[in-house]
This record gives sequence, C-alpha cells and structure tokens, in this order.
Amino acid sequence: MHRSSYLRMEYLVRYYERYFKKDKETVKVLDIGSYDVNGTYKDIFCDSCYHYTGMDMAEGSNVDIVPADIYSWKEIADESFDLIISGQVFEHVEYPWLTVREIERVLKPGGFCMIIAPGSGMEHKAPKDCRRYYADGLVSLAKWAGLKVHHTSVGGVPKTEEPWDWVSEWNDGCLVAQKEPAAVNMAGEPFEKEIRVPMDDVVFYGMWKEAVQSACERFSAEKPFVLFGAGWIGDMALEILGSGKVEYYVDNDKSKTGRERRGKRVRSFDEYLNEKDKYNCLITVSYHAALEICKQLSNSGAAGEIVYPRNRIKETDKILSCLEDEESRFIYQKRAEYNESGEFSAIKAIADRYLPQLKDRPYYPGIEKKMLERLVGRNRIVLFGSGLNGRMCREILKEHDTEGLCFADNNSSKWGNTIDGLEVKDPQKIDYDEIDAVVITPYEQVFADAIHRQLLDLGVSEDALIYYRDYCPSMLEYEQYFDPDIIKLQENEVFVDAGVLNLGTSLRFIEECGKHQIKNFKIYAFEPDGASYTRCQEIRKTIPDVDLQLYHAGLWSEETTLHFTEMGNGASRITQQETETSIKVVSLDHCISGPVTFIKMDIEGAELKALKGCQETIRKYRPKLAISIYHKKEDLVEIPLFIKELVPEYRLYIRHYSNDTGETVLYAVY
Repeated sequence: MHRSSYLRMEYLVRYYERYFKKDKETVKVLDIGSYDVNGTYKDIFCDSCYHYTGMDMAEGSNVDIVPADIYSWKEIADESFDLIISGQVFEHVEYPWLTVREIERVLKPGGFCMIIAPGSGMEHKAPKDCRRYYADGLVSLAKWAGLKVHHTSVGGVPKTEEPWDWVSEWNDGCLVAQKEPAAVNMAGEPFEKEIRVPMDDVVFYGMWKEAVQSACERFSAEKPFVLFGAGWIGDMALEILGSGKVEYYVDNDKSKTGRERRGKRVRSFDEYLNEKDKYNCLITVSYHAALEICKQLSNSGAAGEIVYPRNRIKETDKILSCLEDEESRFIYQKRAEYNESGEFSAIKAIADRYLPQLKDRPYYPGIEKKMLERLVGRNRIVLFGSGLNGRMCREILKEHDTEGLCFADNNSSKWGNTIDGLEVKDPQKIDYDEIDAVVITPYEQVFADAIHRQLLDLGVSEDALIYYRDYCPSMLEYEQYFDPDIIKLQENEVFVDAGVLNLGTSLRFIEECGKHQIKNFKIYAFEPDGASYTRCQEIRKTIPDVDLQLYHAGLWSEETTLHFTEMGNGASRITQQETETSIKVVSLDHCISGPVTFIKMDIEGAELKALKGCQETIRKYRPKLAISIYHKKEDLVEIPLFIKELVPEYRLYIRHYSNDTGETVLYAVY
C-alpha cells in the first residue's frame, strides 16, 4: 500500500462516517484485499464501534477470510456488512464486475462501499495486473451492481497544507457508492481538487524506484533502513520501501532535526553515529551532495549507499562537461539539487551568488503573507488587475478570510464580468473614498508604475497603494533570453518567439535590434491561448512597420490538435487531461521554410517536444537557442543532451533570472 492510498481511504471514511455510523453500536467493516503488504487500512477502524474483517485470496497477516471462489463468497451471508472497503486490489481483478456484484450482495441495505484503485502507474503483477481506473470506469462498475454513486475522483486532494503527501505515480481513482435505499442528499464533495501526476512523471518515478532497489541490493546484511536526506528523494525512497522498513531520516540541516516527517523522526548525524551498526544507510540527496555525505560517513567510520539513477549519474557528468563556464555548472548542480530535494536553499544559493541585483528584494516561500500584515484592518480592498497575479492575490486573501471588494482593470472587455466571485470594474468609476486599499497586481515594473500614476491621478492616497510585486519573486526580466555575454545579434536576424503571451519578448528583441542598429530582421511569434493571441493582435497594430508574423498555434513535434488548459495568462499549457479547449500545434520544420537565426522557448513544459519539431531547422541553420528548462524536472537533463546531440559544436550556458524556482534558461550558441 502506498501512502496516498491510505490517506485517501482514511479521509473518505471520516468524511462519510456520519452517514454509515448513524446511531449504530457496531459498524461491520469488510476489507477486500486485506493482506498486509507495506501496511493495511485496519488502523483506520480502531474505534470500539468498528468490527473489522479482512478478506484476501490467500492466508496471511491481517487475513480473516479466504473464500474458496474469489467471485462467489459463500463464506459470507447476504447483507452482512455496513461498510466494504478495497484499496489497490481492483487493478488485479480479472472480472471486477463479478466482484462488485458480490459487494452489493453482502452489503446491508443502505451500506457503503469505498474502492480505491490506480488510475496510472507501472505494471505490477500480483499475480496479474489487468487495468487502470478513471472515474467513468468506477461509475460503470457501481451502476452494473445497482449501487448509487456518491463520489468519484482521480487524484482527489482535500484542502490541506501538504497536498504533495497525497500525490503519487498511481493517481488513485476513488469511488464511494451506497446500496439502496441510499441517502438522497449529502453535503458537498470530500475533495477540493484533483492533482494528477502526468505519465512523464510516472516514468521519472519508475527510474527512481529502480535506483532505490539497486542501492538496497548492495547491502550485505538485512537491517532496517535510515534515509540520509529528509527531502524529496528521501520521501520517494520511503514510499518505495514502505514505512515498515524505514526507521528514521538523518539530516545535517538543524532546522529539520527533531521534527517528524511523513511519520518518521528526523535525527542528527551525531545521533545516527551512536547506532550506525544497527541500520543500512541510504543516501537520499542530489548526486553531488551525496558524494559529500559519502565522505562525511567515511571520515566517521560509517558507510552508505547512494540512491541515484545510474544513467542520471552518467548524464549529469556529461552535461557538466559540456557547460562552458563555472556559473553554468553551479546553476546546473543547484537546480538539480532543488529538483531532487525540493530544498529552496539550493535556489537561494544561486540568487545569492549570481543575482546581486536582487539583493534588496529577498524572497522566500510564504513571504506573500507579509502583504496581509499591511492589510490588517482594511476590509474594502480593490485588486487592480484581473489576470493571473490578480487571481493569485485573490486566493491569498480568501485563504486568510479577507475578501476583496472588486477587481479594477483597464481592459474594457472585462468590465461587468465576475472573476473568482469578484466583479471587474472600470477604474474610473470606483469611489476611492470608500476604499481602504488598492493592491496593484501586475508584476512587470512598467505596468505597475503606470497603474500607480493612474491611481494617484484618480485621487488615491499613496498610503492606500500596495505593490503585489513586493511580495512576489523578483526576476531580471530585461536580461532574460538576451544575456549580453552570450547572445550577440547581427543583421538579418530571424527570431522565433514560442510562447509570446503579450509579445513582451518580441518587443525586447525589437529593442535589442534597435540598440545594435540592426535594421533588417523578422519575427515569427507563436501563441496558442485565445485571449493572449487576441491581446497580441492588438499590440501588433502598434508596430505596423515590423516584419512580424503571428501564429495562433503552439509549437510541437508534429502538426496535430491537443487538449489545452486555457487561462489567458502565462500559466496556460498543453495537458494530457481532457479539457473543453483544444489547440492547434505545428512543427517549426514544416511551418517555416527559410533560415532561422534565434529561437526562444518558454512554453510550460512543451519545450522538448517543440525542439523535436525543429530538428531540421536547428541542424541546418544552427540558430542561437534560449530554452526554458525549469517547467519539468527531466528537462534539466533531457533538453541539454538533446540539443548537444543535434549539434555537437553548440556551446552551452545556463543562466537563472529570478530569486524563485522559475526562469532558468539554457543557451546554445554556435
């Protein structure tokens, strides 16, 4: 059993407990597939009112009943149980419609069943692995048996400060159903949202699972494990090994020691040394940090095995050898450390060393709450800007029981609309004498300053104005994609801007051409989001003399149609999940026939696919490349290797342009 499955089962039981408990002195529970494999659900039912029975196809720990026929439970009488649960079993059942019929038979009238089964994940035969479940599949099973469906979800997550505890490669599908007579109305939905791990991350997870297993095999004696590194890799190792095989975490970070993480204590290195012979030590940090821990252990007469995919070790060393300067290598190593540990200190190290311009604008996760301190006692708040930042600001206010009064926006097409429960108003028609504060939400300095001047002209006092950007990550937006030490523009530049949003990067390219007195240049700009494309069309009218061709499409490896999460801002992205919006995508090789000298991509995780659609162009013309490599963990490895394979003569640089986790760019120049 994996942790996310246990969390969901426990949460669903507690959520619906009021319905199936209901004045009963005893609630009889049947657990289908109860054999103890890395834990059971039995602890959920420790209350004295519960009578728990475990059933499985073989005898063993936590098994009370072994039916002679797994599809006909003659050992159990009709209408025997108030609640039937099953977790991580139905994927192994060849004929699940027969199983769900038996569930209906042995449920008491009005009884509940709760089924959790994977919606994705690697094959794992036990003894067979037959299918994965989406919500519709679970609903069809319930209908087949005549059960009333109360809830289905895939990757459902309640409102929690630790959502990632609920996320795994299995994308748990959940079903809550009831035997007639069923309750007519139930309050709300148990889960606030769904978070699903894309299939690319499933492959990523599988690679780490193999690394954990390989490291374990290198130990000569069977002992409990300790995990040296209380971070993301350690958490993954804990899930792969199972809680029962891990004693505790070890970490050199004093801020972590003494605390509990995922049900395990985090201990100091000295504490571990006192009992090092009792445990096998797995080193669960980034590769280069792991090498340092190996030295630390060796110097103290201890030893451990590094958990790191062997192919990644070779890939990492290869990439480091291809990077042209120390800054690139440092950023790569710290970026890899963050990707693998989730420790923000790795990003801070980059900013402290290479972004002195942001020294006066420190950032750390959670700084947004500082804005709330300035809003204490101010209840009538206007959020100026109804885009992504405005909505994020609105969410921060809601989370802390502060309600905004309305949005203000200079875009007249939005006036009168409602976004996230707030009306969008014309800034000229708001009575600012009735307002306690105005939060200026755009991040870009030029837009924020223009709104600041506009509000002062409207009579708003300086004390009432708050810049949201003061509580956000900062970035060097002016240098991004045009690092002066790397990118050298020349006459007759042909610039491809993939993911233009508001034509900001294209306008910067035009500015750079003007600065270098380049008169002949051309721009191909690609934007799949409908609202952003419309905005770009309007901006395009302000530069009629520029040779700019705007495409309402995304870049991809081929021409096709893909599902798209359309948000009208920089968070819009291609998705594997079915959505109401589909977009056209094209390959650059089949879209542009002439020369290209410079390609920039910031397309929310689609960069590698788009590069595969540019292979012929890149090989033939060897354009300058500025590619975002922070959207997906694997991009940090796969994109540099792919580019270097296309053109071995490319010189590679990496630069980071913010004091947060985003805005890491790979440059390739010939």
